[in-house]
Amino acid sequence: MTHDLTSFKRTIAISLLLVILVLSTAPVQAFIWRGDYLKITIRTVDQQGKPIPWVTVGAAQVPQNIDTYKISTRPFLSVDDPYRILLRTSDSWEYWNRFNSPVRYLEYPGITNERGELTWMVDINDMYKRNPGGLSFGFAAYRHGLDPAQTITSARNRAEELEVTLVLNKNSSFQEDLPNYLLTFYEAKYDLNDHRRNANMTMDNYHRLENMRLRLIEAAEQAHKADDSRSAGLIMYWVANMPKIKLRQGNPSGFDQSFDFYSDQDFLALEKAVKYDPNNYHLVSQYMVKQSKWFGKLESAGHISYAEYQRRRRNWIDEAEKLVSKAGNTLWPNFHDLLASRYAVFKLFDKYIEQLIFLKDYEPRWEHAERYEKRIKRAQKNTKKYKKIKGVK
Repeated sequence: MTHDLTSFKRTIAISLLLVILVLSTAPVQAFIWRGDYLKITIRTVDQQGKPIPWVTVGAAQVPQNIDTYKISTRPFLSVDDPYRILLRTSDSWEYWNRFNSPVRYLEYPGITNERGELTWMVDINDMYKRNPGGLSFGFAAYRHGLDPAQTITSARNRAEELEVTLVLNKNSSFQEDLPNYLLTFYEAKYDLNDHRRNANMTMDNYHRLENMRLRLIEAAEQAHKADDSRSAGLIMYWVANMPKIKLRQGNPSGFDQSFDFYSDQDFLALEKAVKYDPNNYHLVSQYMVKQSKWFGKLESAGHISYAEYQRRRRNWIDEAEKLVSKAGNTLWPNFHDLLASRYAVFKLFDKYIEQLIFLKDYEPRWEHAERYEKRIKRAQKNTKKYKKIKGVK
């Protein structure tokens, strides 16, 4: 009996080993990978077909039978939305990444490499299970010194591999030979395309990201000394928003993919970015978004009183209104959304409602249309109640 049991266990072990060996072979792995992902090769070129490196690409993936795709938790972007968003936010297009984007659900394939190429592995398994009709894709691309570009394509089935080419025109600001500090920045930005690698909690990855951060700080200082305020602010902004591995007692204990609101290091880096480029409305607005939450951290830690905390928040509204009047329709929706919430906190309900209505028209894809309507109706109802209680007309 014991012998039979031992043989049975050995047979099971050998069978499992054979299964593992078969699953690890290249053909099977390719089949499994292809079943869950669609490979899209993106190229950025000029009008003569010459590769243009270091171009930031945004995208939208849309089920082709969108009317029958039932989902209430997110507003799908249209294939034209990435380009529309790019045209409004071109001055800040090179600032965003997967975890810090101008509009929710705008996809971040990444930045092209020195050969003007980028591979984007799109997780389509869930999309195709619900939507066997296929997907349409809209792409938008931009780099400082180039005119915005877009293209639209589609995938009919899982087995397809797409190749996308975006043709960009050079303008008078284009630099053929980039200074070393910008090359350092773009190479680092490309290296950060792989968010899974960035989240690898090992000491090797910690040192990789930390060395990259130090190189970028040095590059920002070089740009500042060269009186290139745009590049200095951009690079330092990425220092504040780049991924990082957290250590505890000398060992990896966690990670952040972008800005850490509890990190003095990140906040000070963002503050320095604004000092490098103080007239950049995007930098100032995103600094103010973080600053607003920073006030709460100072109050919670006992560094400022509650009265001072409220005073700073109220002054923040005044500064935000001034910035909006200067920047026009170029700021990211998260800034306008935060301004709306601050109006509500200080019971400036008329302004709160006006801001929500503005935000709905300003960026209809920021939230699901039904959520916009619910927020506006709830605000109107609560305002009416508050004014009745206070006897305010």
